[in-house]
Parts: sequence; C-alpha cells; structure tokens
Amino acid sequence: PNVVLVVSVPKFISTALIECDVQPTVIRVTIKGKVLQLTLPQEVSPDNSKVTRGQVDGRLRVEMPMANFDLKAEERQRIRNEIIKEAKEAKEPALKERTTTKSKPFNNSQW
Repeated sequence: PNVVLVVSVPKFISTALIECDVQPTVIRVTIKGKVLQLTLPQEVSPDNSKVTRGQVDGRLRVEMPMANFDLKAEERQRIRNEIIKEAKEAKEPALKERTTTKSKPFNNSQW
C-alpha cells in the first residue's frame, strides 16, 4: 500500500520550478517559491517514492510506499478473503461438513 498525494499544478508551470522533498513523516512540495508541507498519516519510505507529472493537466502525483509494512499479513488477509468467497460460492460445503455432527435430541423430562 502507498500513501498518494496529488497536487493540482497548472500545466504551463515548468517542471524545473517544482521541487519535492519526501521525509519519513513529512512531505514538502515547493512550486514557484510557494511551499506545501504536510504531515503524513503513516511513516513512508522516501527512497522508494515516485513523483510523476501528468502531461495533459500538469497534476503532480507523489506515490510513497509505507515503511515497515507487513506484506505477509496483507497476503494472508487476501487469501482468507478468497477462501471465504469460494466457500460462499460453493454454498458453504466446508461449513456444513463441520456442523453436521450428530447430537442427541434434548430430553426435557430430565429436569
């Protein structure tokens, strides 16, 4: 997962006038001497961040991958969701097999 920042910049402003500084907890974008500084919701990895500029509308897009993110947990959750989806599509045969234990009927006369 990434933290994504999109800044609307007029397309006629030269890319040479745009400066972007990504720190683990802060991002600073300077456009023609005007500074936009934001605190990030999660710690990010500045070395793996990507900055792109849209050719059509000039938008500045900064993609910053989260630092210390456990990909294994995300992968486990995705697999778990797929298994649940498949079980529902198959009308839950796996759940029926577990719940089809034979039990004695309740005898109310004992009480």
